[in-house]
Amino acid sequence: MIRKQSKNNLLICLEAFAGLILIVSILLILFTTLLPFNFVFPENLSVEFIIDRLTRHSSWTDLFSNLLLFIPFGFALAALCDRYQLDPSKSIGVVVLFSLILSISAEFLQVFLPSRAPTSVDLLSNTISGFLGSWIFYAIRNQLERTPTTVLMTLYQNIKPLLYFRSLMLILVGYVVIISCFLWHLQTATQLNNWEESFPLIISNELTENRAWEGQVSQVCIANTAASKAQASLLLSDIQSCDPLADSLIANYNLQTIQTTYRDRSGNLPNLEWIETPSAQVNEKGVFLGKNQGLKTLEPVNFLTDKIQQTSAFTVSTQVTTSNLTQDGPARILTISKDLMSRNLTIAQSGSDLRVRLRNPITGENGLKPEIQVFDVFSEPKTHNMVITYTGSELQIYLDQVENFYRIEFTPEAALFWSIFSSISEKMPLNPRNNLLYRLLYHGLIFIPIGLILTLILSLFRGNASFYFLLIFGGVLLPIFLIEGVLASTLNGAWNWGNVGLDIAIVVIVVFGVKLSTGLKGRLA
Repeated sequence: MIRKQSKNNLLICLEAFAGLILIVSILLILFTTLLPFNFVFPENLSVEFIIDRLTRHSSWTDLFSNLLLFIPFGFALAALCDRYQLDPSKSIGVVVLFSLILSISAEFLQVFLPSRAPTSVDLLSNTISGFLGSWIFYAIRNQLERTPTTVLMTLYQNIKPLLYFRSLMLILVGYVVIISCFLWHLQTATQLNNWEESFPLIISNELTENRAWEGQVSQVCIANTAASKAQASLLLSDIQSCDPLADSLIANYNLQTIQTTYRDRSGNLPNLEWIETPSAQVNEKGVFLGKNQGLKTLEPVNFLTDKIQQTSAFTVSTQVTTSNLTQDGPARILTISKDLMSRNLTIAQSGSDLRVRLRNPITGENGLKPEIQVFDVFSEPKTHNMVITYTGSELQIYLDQVENFYRIEFTPEAALFWSIFSSISEKMPLNPRNNLLYRLLYHGLIFIPIGLILTLILSLFRGNASFYFLLIFGGVLLPIFLIEGVLASTLNGAWNWGNVGLDIAIVVIVVFGVKLSTGLKGRLA
């Protein structure tokens, strides 16, 4: 039986919004615990596999996060139970039960997330956190019931000058302008203007000699422009030639024969010298490289760095054959770096995956935040012809044939999240699977506030058809087209109508969702 809301107090207001708070808290719990949603289900699933995954160690960071996530859940669920006059002891029991169920569900799903570490300890901490949330609600419940809504009305009177139509539209315009300027600034966040000129070029290791890669490399071509699809096709079909990149070629090393040194055929970079022991093995796939058998330039490749900084674009074309499908580190195939923590560019193998680290203002001097990841490249010992291009907004990777193509959008989605939410983004490697996730998060973060502002306007003011037409045009379409115009400029003028549809959908869902869940109708008094 629902309580008769005869009195106007903060408790009644809180209970009216309890359902919305509960839904938001559940969504936040699932989002943060299941990020990046890259589920991998083993073919031979067993109880032993699940138990092994659940016996990992929990960190203090995880325990603190659980408190922040499950206390609001427990608080909102207790408020909802109290709204339906459930006894406090029973209400707390319901909260504990549902906290445990939600926690079990999240931890079980984490079993199938390779990047997450589920632990049975979290079940206890999550349940205790939900209990604390319900305890907090009942600890302050009487005070909330004694506090009249006049407190809210006083607060409303203080902010009322901001709630005129013109003021709200000014807030909306200001928000759109600030966001547009911020997104425009993000264009420079992925430029390669912070490359260090003192780094050498190294093949099959780091300069510190502790990230050796075992395999063969037969050709390395580097240019300071991004190859077109047609150029990439030519590079993949004629693996012994850098001619398609002739106009912008910076480096051309041929490693098909055993030599004391390898000269850059373009004449721009220093010779490659053996790090320690020269290799004595070679076949049609190139020279064998391994521990103590890497190659490096004795001088920095500052000419290459300077040219790439000027264009913020490059192409690397190479042919590689791994000799070990399990090598990790990641094991360096090609790198322009000083040590384990400082690099301009690294192409590496991590088990069966290809990893690319690229230095820019977002990723930092190690190029690790984010690290680009392509799955199952080295799942078998075969020669791969790779063409890797970068053009200031996206990384493109062609493997063996131009149809086998990966595109990883680097801005503005990744730039935004790695510059502001790096702790969350560390759980989302930059790979083709996560492109859509970054896109949804990016557009949601920008357009949910617009939906909330429009909801407030619609709840405060009523008008004729012209009013609603101007509101839709000026409050929905115009901001969307302005922000998407900035986004298009970051992606080389590529206008995306799918993004426009997504933005409109987000705004509409927010407006109707908030109005339905909170009952905001008509003009506030």
